[in-house]
Amino acid sequence: MKLFLVRHGSTSFNEKGIIQGRVDVPLSKKGEEQIEHLSKKLKNLNLNFDIIFSSPYRRAVQSSLLLAKTLSARMLILDFLLSPKSQGIYEGKPKSLAKQLGEKHGKNFNLLEIPEGETFYDVVERAEKFLSKNSFREELFVVTHAIPIKAFLYLLTDLKEKSLSLNIPNASLLLIDVPGKRYKFL
Repeated sequence: MKLFLVRHGSTSFNEKGIIQGRVDVPLSKKGEEQIEHLSKKLKNLNLNFDIIFSSPYRRAVQSSLLLAKTLSARMLILDFLLSPKSQGIYEGKPKSLAKQLGEKHGKNFNLLEIPEGETFYDVVERAEKFLSKNSFREELFVVTHAIPIKAFLYLLTDLKEKSLSLNIPNASLLLIDVPGKRYKFL
């Protein structure tokens, strides 16, 4: 299986350094431009997919719809399993707070038990369910969020928790070649 993963374009929360989680923020103008740039890149790579799988959150759906024309996609499937990690009581707070909490507890913020939120392993479990129900497909094109992308890397490569330290830029395209456990940014 080949898994093509796109992180949604930038939002005002990304640009202001605010924890988004499940806050349903739309793409910013910059985010729309990033996805348009990615569309051109995909066109040059001559990639075509009938189906785009997307998180149901607005920033991912908007990104998917902008990419659909370039990919000649005929169907957009929204799947809650691709949703962002719930950051609970920290949603809407500065990202600097997440860094401070991680340092205080000696581990990555996303590995902490967050009140009213999810753990990274909850997202890994969702990613595993998504892969299981789509295991018959040879290729998947997915538009989602940074933490679910890191969950796929955790599951399908040898990175495990090291995946949490990777920077997954907005509007980036990552290919995971599942049998080889290899990944690369395109």
